[in-house]
Amino acid sequence: MKVAHAEQRVLGSHGLDQTSTFRIKTNAHAFRMLSSGLYSDKPAAVLREIACNAADAHVEYGTPDLPIEVKLPNRIDNQFYVKDWGPGLSHEDVMHLYTTYFESTKQDSNDYTGAFGLGSKSPFSYVDSFSIVSVHGGVERTYSAYIGNDGNPTISLLTESPASKDWEHGVQIKLPVKPEHFSVFEQRARDIYRWFKVTPRIVGGKQVDRASITYENEQFMMVKDFAGLGVVMGNVFYPLEVGKLGDMRAQAKSQAVGQLHGLVLKMRIGEVQVAASRETLEYDEASIRALHVAMTRVAEFVAAEAMKLVDAAKTWDKRCEVHDMAKIWTGPNTYGISHTFETLFRAVGFPQADAEKYASTLAGADLRVPVHMGAASTAKVVTRGYRRPMITRVQHGMAVNSVGDSLGAATVRLTKATKVAYGSRVLSQIKTRHELEDGDSEQMLVFTPAEGSDTAPCKAEALAVAKALGITDVVDLATMPLPPGYTPRTKGQRKKRNQALQPLPAGVNVQIYNKDGSHSTSTLDAAPESFMTWGGRGARVFEKSEERDKSLDWNRWQNLWRFSRVVADAIGMTTHSTYTHLKPIQVIKYDLLKRGWRPTYLVMKGWLSQKATRDALAKAMDAWRPTVRLTNPQGNAGHVAELVWMLNHEKTLYDAAVRPHLGPVVAKYIDDVAADSVKAGAKAGEVSPPALQAWDALAGEYGLEPLQRKRSGAFLTIADLDQHLVKEFPMLKLFGSSDVYNVRTNTPARFGDFMQFLLTR
Repeated sequence: MKVAHAEQRVLGSHGLDQTSTFRIKTNAHAFRMLSSGLYSDKPAAVLREIACNAADAHVEYGTPDLPIEVKLPNRIDNQFYVKDWGPGLSHEDVMHLYTTYFESTKQDSNDYTGAFGLGSKSPFSYVDSFSIVSVHGGVERTYSAYIGNDGNPTISLLTESPASKDWEHGVQIKLPVKPEHFSVFEQRARDIYRWFKVTPRIVGGKQVDRASITYENEQFMMVKDFAGLGVVMGNVFYPLEVGKLGDMRAQAKSQAVGQLHGLVLKMRIGEVQVAASRETLEYDEASIRALHVAMTRVAEFVAAEAMKLVDAAKTWDKRCEVHDMAKIWTGPNTYGISHTFETLFRAVGFPQADAEKYASTLAGADLRVPVHMGAASTAKVVTRGYRRPMITRVQHGMAVNSVGDSLGAATVRLTKATKVAYGSRVLSQIKTRHELEDGDSEQMLVFTPAEGSDTAPCKAEALAVAKALGITDVVDLATMPLPPGYTPRTKGQRKKRNQALQPLPAGVNVQIYNKDGSHSTSTLDAAPESFMTWGGRGARVFEKSEERDKSLDWNRWQNLWRFSRVVADAIGMTTHSTYTHLKPIQVIKYDLLKRGWRPTYLVMKGWLSQKATRDALAKAMDAWRPTVRLTNPQGNAGHVAELVWMLNHEKTLYDAAVRPHLGPVVAKYIDDVAADSVKAGAKAGEVSPPALQAWDALAGEYGLEPLQRKRSGAFLTIADLDQHLVKEFPMLKLFGSSDVYNVRTNTPARFGDFMQFLLTR
């Protein structure tokens, strides 16, 4: 390695009569300081310096890819040595180089790690004597380097013999190790040699694994099992101390790169100066400048590569690759990915919006499923688990619990082993579990037909969701294999029950639930034939299912029962005013389904699904008019509320700027809503009548058709009227009621033109 010299030339010395140069006095103390006092970690110094010299010898000989050999000490043999197959050293070189400090043949080239002429003497930091074997020019010579009686290092030739064919050239440095340091040498060897370009071949111990590099190019590498920042120069790793790089705030790109996880800069030998001990970097002005330049290159490269990856991530596999690459650069923490890359993108000049967009995409470990997932099917996200697959049920893109209550937006985690499957429910659970436990999938989006539907809608939904997410691995459940040895049970294997139905036994007491919420006791043979059951898993519905019977949480069922009574009272019907409360075993034991008994849950569904029921409720609701608040205009939500408030408080302005543009039909409805709002008084602002709220809840449970309005324009809620208004006047989509309020209050002179613009069909 070329050594940088801080030189200053004196142009003249006129008038200076006496001068003297500085000298170094050679004595035992000076040698001890240079050999032993130089290193804070002496075993590491021996392992590093001798191995670096050996690797340099291979570079010099033209065999840089040939590994050197390192013998680690153990209980059988306490000797440590480093052996190379380089050109070897002549007798003159050994006698000169090993006895002269700061003498090196490598100071004029950056091809070699060594430079100071100190590394070859590093064994003296650990022992007082070591041996040198050099094979050069067909002769093998053995030397002993030792500390003499006067404290000065000395070298003596011990033997000389012809070189063997097994080892025709090279150098071996050998020394004994104390037993208490055997494990120290082994651990230091792992720490030091993992960074070598060519990992040494280890004798007497386990082979050293190279640093676990997850990404590498000519400028830098990302190391999985390293959390800090570092520099590799030659074969030596140096920790990078950011605090010594000056004001990082003035170096935005360097500061951003400093947040990357496990970043190791690859510097050319000599690009950054190092301490004489080769344990740390020298943070002089030139070295700091070189490090900032290197970190800036890394920032620009990583930002450009990340942008390319995000822009190209159109498929599921590409999205997974993008996220995996982001984790390589920043570590596994998702928040860290977003924060780190947003900082990095801003540092290289991205606009704020682009920085946030790209950073968010890189950090997207969990992706929201499309809102139509679970709209036409029974959809599940099934993920491989430690004991059993984890299942998330999905309805309309929302995760729901076992009773259908929403838990928030449903998501899927980015993983390449994600598959979409669709088809019949028959054996779907068995096949899915087998695929996750023994197949190559880690996660599956499973679509099975919704109640009363065939496989066509669920297949279409599965394909649409897969296309939206970019997943190409889509399979039919019918083609998926069953576990080896599994035999599905057929109808012929089931026990047939052809016994004639016997009369229901008398004296079996059951509870009867009444319309008003009270309950009484009756006997089974005299009870209403509409029933609901209660078991350990909730209210069992006993509807025919290929997979299992539907179950409801008891509180959920009670709410549905109450809602159905509200609707029935509103339209004057008295159907299913009571039901029998049973245990599931009673339904099975007494063959109640065969006797014509029906679950009240399904009876309600049939009654609510009738056109007559919907028409009767629509007629009952036709007499009801929605109302809005007549105070605090800023609290009104929607254009209808704003216009009604204006009609009641600023009628002159309304008549001049609004009414002429509404048209007679819409203007009449606004007048009606305003009049009803005045009549309602304190009750103004009611969203909808209880019967309509109950219908909405039941419609969500049963998937009911919308109410059939008896006459055109009969708006049941303010939202209905708002939707009608926006449909007739499309410009209202672009401006909210708050915009109307602001123009009316802040620039009333322009209000008329503004409303004419908004109310253009």
